[in-house]
Amino acid sequence: MKVNFGTAVKWVLGVAAVAFVGGAYWVGKKPLAWLRAELQRENQQRLQAENQAAIAAREAQQAQRQAEAARQQAEAAREREQAMRVRAEQSEAEATKQKKQAEVVAAESAKLKQQLTVAEAAQSDAAEDISKPVASA
Repeated sequence: MKVNFGTAVKWVLGVAAVAFVGGAYWVGKKPLAWLRAELQRENQQRLQAENQAAIAAREAQQAQRQAEAARQQAEAAREREQAMRVRAEQSEAEATKQKKQAEVVAAESAKLKQQLTVAEAAQSDAAEDISKPVASA
């Protein structure tokens, strides 16, 4: 059998070309799968980061609402305390006023008792004077 050198070279080059293309295809599939996996991993990490950012934003909003509610409660407590202080001052002023009025009434009562005692003594003296016979002059 006579082998033509040119045909043999063509066969060898053809087999080599098929092997090269097949190898490149097989090797190319691996990087594509790796690239696809890497993209999926990056996408998953991005989604996780977005979810964490959204959760952090919700928590921050909730903390802000709680801080605002606490501030409002503190302000309401200060207002209640101020109102109680004003009422206590008013009650104290009213008590002082009533005490002074009671002192005035007690002083007037003592004065009236003294006047009553004087009036009773004068009445008693007048009754004695009336009961005594009048000396004729």
